[in-house]
Amino acid sequence: MKPLLLTICAVGLLAAGCGRKNSAHANEATLDELNRDLSAMTMRGGGHLPGTNEFNQFLAATGKSFPTPPPGKKIVLDPDTKKFVIQDQ
Repeated sequence: MKPLLLTICAVGLLAAGCGRKNSAHANEATLDELNRDLSAMTMRGGGHLPGTNEFNQFLAATGKSFPTPPPGKKIVLDPDTKKFVIQDQ
C-alpha cells in the first residue's frame, strides 16, 4: 500500500510542476513572430511599414508584447529587408 501511495504522490507532484510557467517573458513575441506580424501588416498597408504604436497595438491584440532583447543587444527594424534584427548596442 505504501508504494502505491508514494507513486500517486510523486505523479501528483510531477503533474503540478508541468504547468505553464509564469514569467515576465511568457507573453513576449519571438523574433520570427515579430517578422511574420510585420510582414502581414506591411502587406495590408500597401507596402508601407507600420508605425511603432500601430505595431504595438497589433501585438497587444494578439496577446503578445515586444520582446526584451538579450543584454548588450537591441532589436531594430532593418528598412532594407523590412525585418526585425538583433544588433549590438
